[in-house]
Amino acid sequence: MKVALLTGLVGLGILLVVWISRRAPSELAAIAPLPAAVTTDRVGTGGLAVLDPQQSAEDRARTLAGWSADRVRQHVPTVVGWAESGPVPLRASAIWALGLAGGSVALETLERIMADTDTEASLRADAITARARADTHSVEFAERWVSDPQPAVALAARRVLRREERPPDEKIPTTLVEWQEAVATGGDAAAGRRVFLSPQVGCAQCHVAEGRGRVAGPGMDGLGRDRATLIEAIVEPAKVVHPDFQSAVVETRSGELWQGIQARTAADGTVTLIGLDGQPWSWPASEVAKLEILPGSIMPEGLAEAMTRAEFRDLLAYLESLR
Repeated sequence: MKVALLTGLVGLGILLVVWISRRAPSELAAIAPLPAAVTTDRVGTGGLAVLDPQQSAEDRARTLAGWSADRVRQHVPTVVGWAESGPVPLRASAIWALGLAGGSVALETLERIMADTDTEASLRADAITARARADTHSVEFAERWVSDPQPAVALAARRVLRREERPPDEKIPTTLVEWQEAVATGGDAAAGRRVFLSPQVGCAQCHVAEGRGRVAGPGMDGLGRDRATLIEAIVEPAKVVHPDFQSAVVETRSGELWQGIQARTAADGTVTLIGLDGQPWSWPASEVAKLEILPGSIMPEGLAEAMTRAEFRDLLAYLESLR
């Protein structure tokens, strides 16, 4: 039986930059009419991608986070420039974009950033996690940074290598109540963003936050949930499952199996699934042998146990910051 799973990455983003001081007046005139919050680009070999220079660094960073991996790859030299210099929010966004796009130039750039001791520690730590995300099968590079004098950098390296040690007296909670007590307070939101985006924990494989990640699960921005609710959703993911995020499988009459979410059957019998890449797939009633809604949650059990308690606290602090 042929099996086709609807998987794939929903892209983070890309960018571009126009260094106003280096542009001729004619170019500035062409750029000036751009309205705020509008991003335009000309893609292809030699193409130019443009972020509105009138926007704040934070707004440009958010726009960049929404660009696809393909767009990042089309403008790698520009993205590299943003990652290596400029406002910190935009540099961070470019670092994550390079981590999504991958490729030798992206990896080399991320390694230069993590090796630059004059660079802000948070950006070096982001580069370590982004480098691991770009090539999940090769994390040995992080060995060099596990004893870095900058704590954020050393922590990012240890987490990539899964070497963050649990305190000797730290026991893994076994009930929701114990988890609620263990991680009720504390955490570093910046470190939590790295936990969310890291391939080791994998939150971004199914969720989107700040424009980054995939849409198989609920978006994290603006959740407005308190910590207790977040803990429950992670520790007991099957307890409450929104209908839009229940997993479903379509079996076609030709014997293929397609898995996705948000299964819908139209009045004419057409069945539609949203793939884990965010794209809709539809079949006429004549082609569908079976539609099955699967029980439970697509979110795996045991995620809390897979993290150290410190990672869990940091993740919760980050999710709380997205309100």
